[in-house]
Amino acid sequence: MNNDLKITKSDKKLEDFKKHLESSMVDKCDALFITEEYDKNNDHLIIKNDFYNFIKENNNEINIVEYRKSIDHVEVHNSIFYQIGEFIIRDFIFPLIIGLLANYISSKMENDDTINFTINIERKNDENIRIDYNGKVDNLKTILKETNNFNELLTEK
Repeated sequence: MNNDLKITKSDKKLEDFKKHLESSMVDKCDALFITEEYDKNNDHLIIKNDFYNFIKENNNEINIVEYRKSIDHVEVHNSIFYQIGEFIIRDFIFPLIIGLLANYISSKMENDDTINFTINIERKNDENIRIDYNGKVDNLKTILKETNNFNELLTEK
């Protein structure tokens, strides 16, 4: 297994966000996209906003909601580091999100760029799973190919 990839159990679920968003909005959404908002400078949101817009423009089957949380400070990384964001998604939408993520990365980033993202998968009949990736684009492409877009990893847990 690649050291850039971590798969663990997750206790996050969409229900947890009903206190922050309208209940009906959370009930109807397939995916929640969590971004961080910093008071002084939101430059770090550029890639997150771009990916959020990419999802909305390229797939109208996904009912995705953005949740912005406030943070006190932000780490500024060099130009080859892209923090895509954190998701909580329902299990049936997972293949679509992974497909869109792979397309987005392939169209926007170089193989030696470093990316970071987290996907929490809310599963109906099993424990929830968290996928964390922090590594090179090329390594992620290899993992996606070798695991049939993570499907093999999900059935192992």
